Amino acid sequence: MARCQSCGAEISEGINFCPYCGAADPVRTASAESGSQVVKVDDNGGLSSKSAGGSGFGREMKTFSCNSCGAKVSYDPALKTLACAYCGSTYVIEKEAKEETERPGRIVPFMHNQHKAEELFWTWLGKGFFRPRDLTKKSAISEIRGMYMPFYAFDADVDSQWSADSGYFYYEKEPYSTKDSEGRTVTKYRDVQKTRWQPATGQHAAHYDEWLVSASKGLDQEWVHKISPFPMADARSYNSDYLAGFAAENPSIVPRDAQQTAGAEMQQAENAACDNMVPGDTSRNLRVDSVFRHWHYDLVMLPLWISAYRYKGKVFRFLVNGQTGEVQGNAPFSWLKLILLILGIAGAAGVIALLYDLFGH
Repeated sequence: MARCQSCGAEISEGINFCPYCGAADPVRTASAESGSQVVKVDDNGGLSSKSAGGSGFGREMKTFSCNSCGAKVSYDPALKTLACAYCGSTYVIEKEAKEETERPGRIVPFMHNQHKAEELFWTWLGKGFFRPRDLTKKSAISEIRGMYMPFYAFDADVDSQWSADSGYFYYEKEPYSTKDSEGRTVTKYRDVQKTRWQPATGQHAAHYDEWLVSASKGLDQEWVHKISPFPMADARSYNSDYLAGFAAENPSIVPRDAQQTAGAEMQQAENAACDNMVPGDTSRNLRVDSVFRHWHYDLVMLPLWISAYRYKGKVFRFLVNGQTGEVQGNAPFSWLKLILLILGIAGAAGVIALLYDLFGH
């Protein structure tokens, strides 16, 4: 048995992802570069693009780099004002556009306009018990920008072999001593749950479709999970006309690197699916060996309203899903409300204790 280079667990050689921690390429080959991660597939697999081909966005765009946060974004030249969609900074410089990036295959148009996005943001900002009371009054929003963000939509087939210890509950009578009403020690019996363990094995096959991974270093996968879903039924064949009046970001993550993220997340989904297949009442020591095949991806542009707001000198980022209206972002925390809540709970506990002393005996 080999060991995972990430978590040290014993695993089978030749698998794509560690069944315990989800690390890609857990058994590194001697030819692998230090620190690299390479998805291994069988001879029938590989990674192929479903996009139509070409490069760039297929229309005139001006590319700018923000000197504050480093973001590189392409804008429609018709936009009269320019500010970084990530941090709101106007300290940007024009960069020479590079056309070697892959042209998108599909695009999901904006379903919510700027006015609606701002309305959804202010509604979201006013929610949450632990947010400062004056948050909506004293927050200043930067200009909100509609941006098409690049994502890779991955498809893959997976075959998994799993093994586990399957547990079945049963009950035994167990004696215990207690006092009866007259203070005498008596023996009684109670049912105690026990588990009978036995080995179990099985197989699972699945096809993962439209698994979205951010192609932007400025939008990490954690944000993708928060702002999702993006129903891909609304996706249309890419046409540069959709970019009119909006910003767009070129991919800053290559497909092979994004494939590692997709594969690790698919492996976690496989682990959960195989765990559900284990018979019995409970399980332990689940091991899943998966082989991924027939990798395909499509570069898609998805709509987001992106901006930041300031509260008491601090900047907080937020996103609005331009398709569904879902809002996600960072917000300040009111320690005063937390302290008042704790004091309130402590005071209520004190009142209950006092009432018990007065009337409980």
